[in-house]
Amino acid sequence: MTNLKLEYSSTELVIQTYRSAAGFRRTQIRPDSSLSGSWKRAERSTKLLSLLMPSICFALSYTQPALAQTPLDATLVQRPSGYVQAQTKDEKASTAKGEKLFDSLKLSENGLTCKSCHYKYEAYRESFKKPYPHPVEMATTRVGLKQVHADEMVQLCLVVTMDSKPLPWDSEELADLTAYVLEQQVEFTNRKTE
Repeated sequence: MTNLKLEYSSTELVIQTYRSAAGFRRTQIRPDSSLSGSWKRAERSTKLLSLLMPSICFALSYTQPALAQTPLDATLVQRPSGYVQAQTKDEKASTAKGEKLFDSLKLSENGLTCKSCHYKYEAYRESFKKPYPHPVEMATTRVGLKQVHADEMVQLCLVVTMDSKPLPWDSEELADLTAYVLEQQVEFTNRKTE
C-alpha cells in the first residue's frame, strides 16, 4: 500500500493507493480521520480536495509506475466485435443524464467521479480536441490501444481512474455519459483560454 498525506495549513488529506484482492488498483482520497471532530477543518479539507483533485488524478494516473502503469486487458474497454453505438432518441435528455452521471459516485469504486478529474475541463489534453477515434496516451500505455472512440474512453476512465467495472456496451448509462463527454469535447475545443 502506498500512502500519501498532504497537509495545507492544518488541513490534511490522506491518499491511499493499494491493490485489491482481485489485483485492481484502488485509491481512496479522504480528509484525515483525525479531523472528524472539526467541521471547519473538514470543510477546508473538502475545499482543498476540490482544488487539488486534477493534480492528484494526474499524479495517480501517471507517476506511480508500479500501480498506474500495469497493463490491463484491452477487452475491458474495447468495443466488442460487431458493436454499433446506441443512438439516443432525445440527444438533449441523454446529455443531461450524462452530465448527472459525470458527477455521480454511483459509477465509482474509489470515491472519484468523472468530474473529480475533469472539473472545468481539467485533465483534458489537447488531443481531446481531435475527432474520435483518436490516440490517447492512457489508452496506449494501459491497454495498448492506438486510438479510442469516445465510449471506449469512458470505459477506460471507469476502469483505470475510478477502479470500477466497465458499463454494459448496450446500456443507456454508457450512451448518456458518452453523449455528455462529446458535448464536453465541443465546449473544450471552442473555449477561449485566458
